[in-house]
Amino acid sequence: MSSSHSDSDAVVIGHDDISNYNPDQILPELPEVIENLRAWLRPA
Repeated sequence: MSSSHSDSDAVVIGHDDISNYNPDQILPELPEVIENLRAWLRPA
């Protein structure tokens, strides 16, 4: 059985790959989703 080359490929994303993309270091989401996530992350 031969393995496809793409089966063993890996992609590593480092901090520098996204640091200039988004200053808040988050991936693009709708404002409502971000607000819900931030509310969920707030300590009780």
